Parts: sequence; C-alpha cells; structure tokens
Amino acid sequence: MPVKQEQLRPSGSENTQTCSQNPTSVETTQAPTATLAPYQQIRFGDKPFGRQICLAAVGSEALLPLLQLWSQLRQDYPKLVLQLLLFAADKDSRAESLKVLQSKLPLGQTTEATASAEHQTSEVISLLAELQAGKPLAIPGCQRFVLDGGRLTLDLYLEFDATLLKELPGVNHNGWIDNWLWLAEPLPSQAEVWQMARLAKDYASLLCLPSKRSALASIMVNSGLNIVDFNGPAALLLTQQTELEPIAKAERLALRRQSNARLAPWPLYRESTLAADESIAIIGAGVAGSQLALSLAERHQPSQVFCSEENAGQSASGNRQGALYPLLTPETSELNTLFQQGFLFSRRRITALVAAGFDIAHDFCGVLHTGFDERSRTRLNKIAEGQNWHPDILRRVNNFEATELAGLDIKEDGLFYPLGGWVCPRALCRAAIQYAVESTYCDFQRRTHISEISREGSHWWLSATDGRRFGPFKKLVLASGASLTALPQTSALPASPFRGQVSEVATQGGLRALKTVLCAKGYLTPAWEGIHCLGASYVKDPEQLAYSDVEQRENLQKIAMSYPDADWHQGLVMGQGARVGVRMVTRDHFPMLGQAPDVEALMQVYQQHQHTPESARYWQQTPAPVHPGLYVLGGLGSRGLSTGPLAADILASELCHQPLPVGSTLLQRLNPNRMWMRKLIKGKAL
Repeated sequence: MPVKQEQLRPSGSENTQTCSQNPTSVETTQAPTATLAPYQQIRFGDKPFGRQICLAAVGSEALLPLLQLWSQLRQDYPKLVLQLLLFAADKDSRAESLKVLQSKLPLGQTTEATASAEHQTSEVISLLAELQAGKPLAIPGCQRFVLDGGRLTLDLYLEFDATLLKELPGVNHNGWIDNWLWLAEPLPSQAEVWQMARLAKDYASLLCLPSKRSALASIMVNSGLNIVDFNGPAALLLTQQTELEPIAKAERLALRRQSNARLAPWPLYRESTLAADESIAIIGAGVAGSQLALSLAERHQPSQVFCSEENAGQSASGNRQGALYPLLTPETSELNTLFQQGFLFSRRRITALVAAGFDIAHDFCGVLHTGFDERSRTRLNKIAEGQNWHPDILRRVNNFEATELAGLDIKEDGLFYPLGGWVCPRALCRAAIQYAVESTYCDFQRRTHISEISREGSHWWLSATDGRRFGPFKKLVLASGASLTALPQTSALPASPFRGQVSEVATQGGLRALKTVLCAKGYLTPAWEGIHCLGASYVKDPEQLAYSDVEQRENLQKIAMSYPDADWHQGLVMGQGARVGVRMVTRDHFPMLGQAPDVEALMQVYQQHQHTPESARYWQQTPAPVHPGLYVLGGLGSRGLSTGPLAADILASELCHQPLPVGSTLLQRLNPNRMWMRKLIKGKAL
C-alpha cells in the first residue's frame, strides 16, 4: 500500500509561515527546506487542547536535532508544548553514557562540542545551557528537565532496554509517542521494538539515518513502526497516513492491555482530560499545592487554588529555612530513586524561578550529615557503603574534611551532600503561585478555608467556613497538608500529623562561621539575615500548636548531643523565636499522589473477597474503588522540599494525560491506596 506523508499540525494556530532553518555541518542535524506547517487537530484530539507533541529518541546524537526542532517551533506556535523522551544510552553504564551526552553539549569544552556550537542558534545554545545548569547526573531512572519557561519538557534516561520501557505506563489503550528517532549505534532487540511500538501512536514512524534503514527494517517487521529516513529536525513532524497491519494492531493492543492490567490496583489516567476553559480545584497552597499550580500552568491547564491564609506557604511550609537534601537508604529501592530524582528536580525548580526574577532566599551550600551515637554512625556507614552513589549526590568525609566544610569544629566523620543546602519554603511557595497567577492560568483564593466538599452529579462543590460555595469542578486535588485527613472522603488515609517546632536563634559567637547545613540528632542552618534555624521537635498527634519552652530547650540539647566535644554551641542565647507547624508523615516515607481511594467502598468489597488465592486474583485484576475526580497530593513529611515539586509534576502529568517521569513500580509506592492494596493483592488480611 502506498504511504502518504503529512506533517503533524497542532490546533489553535493559523500561522502557516515558513520557519527559518538552521544550517549545520553534520548529517544528523541538517534541517530540510520544507515549511513547518500547522499541526492537524485530529492528530492531537486526545491531548489537552490539542497542543502537545511527544517525541522519543535513542542516542545522544538526537539531543541537538530535538532542540533545533523546538527552536524552529517555539515562536510560531506560542501555545505549543513539546515533550521529549531522550534515551541517551550509548554505552553500557550510565556514567559512560552521560560522558557521551556531555560531549555533545557546546558547553562541554571539547573540540567536537566547540565545533558544533558554531552552528547552533542562540535559542539552542540557551536550551543547552539550561540543561547543563540542571545538573544531569549518572543516576537510575528518569531525570526531568522543564526548560524554556515550562514549554519544553525533557525526560532524560541514561539507559535503554525492554525492562525500562515496560515500566513506562501508557494511557488507556493508546500510545504517547508521535514519532521515534533512532540515532544510537547498536540496534534494538525484538523485545525493545515491541515496547517502542506499545508506547507509540498508531501512525508513528521510526526515523533513522539512511545507513541504518535496512538493518532496522528487518527488526521492525510486524511492529507497525514505518522506517523513514531522518534528514533533519523537520522530518520528526511527518506522520504516516496508513492503517496498521492486523498483526501489528493486535500485538500492540495486547501489550497495552497487559500494561494497563498491571495497574488495575493502582488508579491511573481514569478521568478524561479537561477542556481549555475548565479549572482544576486545588485545596492548599503549601509546597504541594503551589507547585501543582505551577506545573499545571506550564501545561496551560487552569487551576483555582484555595488558601486558608493570606498568602501561600503560611502553614507547615512557612519556616524561614528548610534543609534540601535526599533521604537515602543502604538498599536498592524505589525510595532512593524517588529522592534522587526529586531532590535534583527541586533544585531545578528553585533555580528556574530565581532566573525568572522571583526572590527566593536559598543557598546550595551543601548538607553535612553526622552520627551522634553508635547506632546512627552504623546507619550512616551502611548508607555510604550500600550503593555506588554519584559523588555529587553523596560522599563520605572524615572529621577533618567535615570541619573544613562546616567552618566549625565537628569532630565526627560523616556524609556530605554537595548539591544540598537550604531554601526559604514560604518564598518558594509564593513564587510558584505568583508564576502561575501571572501566566493567567491560576486563580488564587486567599483567606478561603474549605471545610466541606461534596459530590453532586459528576462534579465537586466546595463549601467554605464563611458560607461561600465554589464549583462545579470535574477534578479536585486535596493538597491541604495537615488537613489532608480532615474531610470524610480522606479521613482513613494512613498519614499521621507530627508537630514540629523550629527554633530561630540570632547568630552569635562561633555560629557566624557556619558554612553548610548541619544534620545529626537535630539540624542547624547557616545564618540568613542574621538568624539560624535549629530543630526540630517531632511530636505525633499534637493536641496544640502553641510555642513550647520545653521544645525550645530540647532543640538546643539536640545540637549539644550531636557535637558533645565542640564548644561553639555552648552558651547560646535562644530566646523565644520559633515557629510551629504540622507535617503529615507516612509510615513508608513515600508521599501520596493520585486518585483518592474510596475506602468505604473498598471495605464493603473486602467482606466478599479476602484471605483466599481467588480473592488475591480479584484484587489484582479489578480496578480499585476511587472517588471520581478526587485526587490527593500530600504526606510529604519532613523532606517535602525534596519530593514535593516532583510529586506535583507527576500528578500534573496524570491530570493532563502526559507521560510520567516515573515507572509503574514507583507509582505503586506513591498511590494513596498502597497500604490496603499491597496486602489485598497478596491475599492478606487488612
């Protein structure tokens, strides 16, 4: 059957002018002289507003063509959003693959990079600089980079195999990817080909260099991915107007059903996307709610944020300074993956907002973590020895190095997080909200305490304590921090409130020399505006939130117990400067994000399906009960600065039906229903 090629056309644009082409000296990045016409509405009808393209590429050589394509599209299509998945897996190890990728960057200072830079536009150079500043590291999983003011999302993987691809969830029975680009030297395996086909849209092609066409064609037989010569960035916009062969269609459908079946206990993409004029309601404007509003605004998805205080970040997120560093364990675990990815994403968020002109007090001065007794020292040693940590994430230091890094006499070996530091949480929250509001995609409701939510028909209505009602909303997100379990719909969520009093002490004596965040039995930050933060207490199910003299003294005692042989903390005058907040903590230290479980319905079904192999199969195969249109984003605990921004971006991706930066296994650990479903799918009693 003859194949007709058309260019993808995004909706909402009547601009048909020819975009300028970028000449280059290498075959893989030469742009053709064809016009980049507007994209067809029909091709993106299943995406929000029909204005998103998703491209995936294998091989570091693909980075420049992808960025060149975006530089040609960004001005002519101001409402277009581009999602890129780059599998820069050119070598057997992540570290070696990262070296290959960095050699392609004009900032890499290599001869090859310098020569390449001479042929790039200022837009491409700017994107490469932004990518480089985002600190790509050789770590497991996906590293998400939100570039160009949120319009370009790059998900970077330093590995590529069928197991990784199998972990990436699809949406219902459709694919994500509009086209694949293969610029890697080795050829894909048959298993990898079928997973590539599963993730691709039915009209997608695989573009490659002419020299690879014959070899790839023999592997791609029956996959439905048409092989097309890659002769420049604009070729990535071509689609194939032909029906899939029956065998390819059947195989893709089977693979997608298998993938979706594995996620039956873990609700994902169950709700349809919203129209351009429909808002998502968000209750809460701390780290979780403000970052979600920001992530939605970047996707051109309107939101309405309800804040019970005058400004964002006045509750648990209102501390002057919060430590930013990952929570790591000795074992290979999803927790390590989440915290490394989340910690780096938070740094990028802070850096990007500051670059956009927002005033966010912060200092990436590093975090020094030391033991204070035999048990804690043993634990830190196990963490250091348990994994081959990237030195920019974690490295061991002896007591002499610790003293040099801190600027104070430490007298303890420890762990140093070079990229860590501190940030003002409330400033981060307010910057995120202000960004979203100024983008015109966020309506911020101050002094609006939502005390009740109700489902009426297919919509949610919100009732405030002053009698006002808000609605209707098809989608509602509870990001309300300590109030997460205050509503009947979420009262059973397994998250516990912990009171934390953070002391604020004026810089004095030896404290003036502190250069990095200290963490042991307690923590201590370097001075900002002459004030250090010291803490914090940790009281479960607090009865009151008033200032406590006892906890103020205990915070100082924690520092004294952490560094008993030092004299710089002796004689400190504490005063009564302090701040009290409540953090919602989960037992497994994972945050909660996703559709809210209907626990009452779950318990009713549980009466008929429990304690047998047949019941286990039922729970494995049956979609878990949920509250339609109701979502949860919370349980961030004491490390919310390290996970909150990424958690919000994951949820925004789900709400807008976009690819996620995490795999299915990690999604299970993040789902709000995990404490119940992990037992039920094994046939265990609740």
